[in-house]
Amino acid sequence: FLEWPQLFDYCHRQEGDRVSYVLAEDEGSGQIFGVCGYIPCNSLPNPDIWVALWKVISSGIPTLGIDLLEYLREESGCRVFACCGITAKVKKIYRFLGYTTGTLQHYYRLADRETYRIAQVAEKRILPVQSGPARLISIKNDRALAQRYRPDWFERTTPYKDLAYLQKRYFHHPGYQYRGWAIETSSGRADGLLVGRVQEQNGGRALRLVDFIGPEALLPAVGGEIQAILERAAIGYVDFYQHDITPSAMEQAGFSLRTSENTHILST
Repeated sequence: FLEWPQLFDYCHRQEGDRVSYVLAEDEGSGQIFGVCGYIPCNSLPNPDIWVALWKVISSGIPTLGIDLLEYLREESGCRVFACCGITAKVKKIYRFLGYTTGTLQHYYRLADRETYRIAQVAEKRILPVQSGPARLISIKNDRALAQRYRPDWFERTTPYKDLAYLQKRYFHHPGYQYRGWAIETSSGRADGLLVGRVQEQNGGRALRLVDFIGPEALLPAVGGEIQAILERAAIGYVDFYQHDITPSAMEQAGFSLRTSENTHILST
């Protein structure tokens, strides 16, 4: 954040001079002993929030870190309180506090080629896909997203990401360029959203899917469309970290699960 202040503003700048952080400050000296950042997913009175940077230093109060976390949860009135990328030590703290913890599953789909510039493939396994009853419609900016956004199905998701959050998250990032696709069914309605970004390395390209919103049945319906993107853009593989989508839906969409027994090396 010190080297890239634009990223701090992107993540935490709210209206006016407000930032989405809570501090543990000594009432006498004003010294700061702890910080806990958060990112609201929506602007509802009881929002869903992502916890961000959470750090404390020695203060003489052994429970300061937990106190700070619980203060944020209570004061925000949040419906969902979530975070991603925690250490094993922090995982134990969350479990002690009664939170649900888990591990994201890493799914991937290889393009069919002789050599790969990014992935190191031990055994090429490519599941079949079929052209389904849905198609992907490119969303290139926040205005296009607004035209396709449907609150009736976004509001059913957990966490609930409102239009303002999605526009900022994927179309106003100071460094990354994201690609969005509305998932349009045979009825002509956009019933889902898929978001990713292309990562280039070693002269190759990988598509990292970072968000999917909608019924899981939509994923198998666009497996052929995802394969077509790999072919058109000369992408070596696509991957997706996810939780709660059934293995059958992922496999029908053409994705294989990367496990501890799998010796593929994919960029993370």
